[in-house]
Amino acid sequence: MGTTPKPVALGERLAEAGFAVCSGSVRVASWKPFRAGRSPRAGKTYGITADFFSAAKANAWIDVEVRMKTWDERLFELIELGNGFVVCKGGTGTLAELAVLWEMQNKAVIKRRPIVALGDFWTPILSRVREVEVAANKNVATAVG
Repeated sequence: MGTTPKPVALGERLAEAGFAVCSGSVRVASWKPFRAGRSPRAGKTYGITADFFSAAKANAWIDVEVRMKTWDERLFELIELGNGFVVCKGGTGTLAELAVLWEMQNKAVIKRRPIVALGDFWTPILSRVREVEVAANKNVATAVG
């Protein structure tokens, strides 16, 4: 999650509802309102890191760091732990994570779980992929919000 208002508001709402959240990003300033949620039921924050990114360490807002050895182990741990996924604005790493998750669901490698793209950043990419998948008569599972 980034530091934009939508991820911060989402973090606050998840905390108030008692959810735990894990992220592959450990630079997340928006974990602060999540961790310091107003609810006594506030969930924990989990940072999934990898030795591959030697400089990446969990920040002060991460309650539990889960350290993996490689980039792909980190990615599959994120997917394994998630009951649902919120994809925030990001770069090539976030794009790769979204693509692998989406493909694993489309090929029934994993059970379907909600995937939500927060904001409109990913809309052009998701719309284009949806067009290609529909044209090929494939089962398309997308959620853009």
